[in-house]
Formats: sequence, structure tokens, C-alpha cells
Amino acid sequence: MEETWLAWAGVDAEHLEHPRAYLVRIAVRQALARLCQRPSAREEYVGPWLPEPLLPSADPVSLFATGGWPSPSG
Repeated sequence: MEETWLAWAGVDAEHLEHPRAYLVRIAVRQALARLCQRPSAREEYVGPWLPEPLLPSADPVSLFATGGWPSPSG
């Protein structure tokens, strides 16, 4: 945003036919330039990889009957 403001402050707005369009053009071009300069960043997971937990049984009815899951009534 600072670069956009500095570029806008350096222009004589009285000589612009469409000042709002010019301001948008400055902001968009600077955003695109920054996007092209920045290498694609990938988020790195810093902790150990945690796999999905394995259920003792694939049968949900048996899990509910044995107390593996809490009852719907709480």
C-alpha cells in the first residue's frame, strides 16, 4: 500500500482524465509485480506427521455397543 500511495502522490492528479482508474491500475500492477517476484511458497509442517487414528473396528454398531463412542444422549 505504501508503494501505491507514493506512486499516487508523485502524479499530478489534475492532469488525469480518470484518477480513480489510474489509482486502481497502480495498485493492480504493483500487486501483480509482487506476485511474480515472490517464489511460490509452500507451508512447511514443523511437527511430526500425525496419521489418522485407526479405529479398533470398522463396524460402527459394535463400537457404539461396546462404549467406543459416546452415546447420543450425552
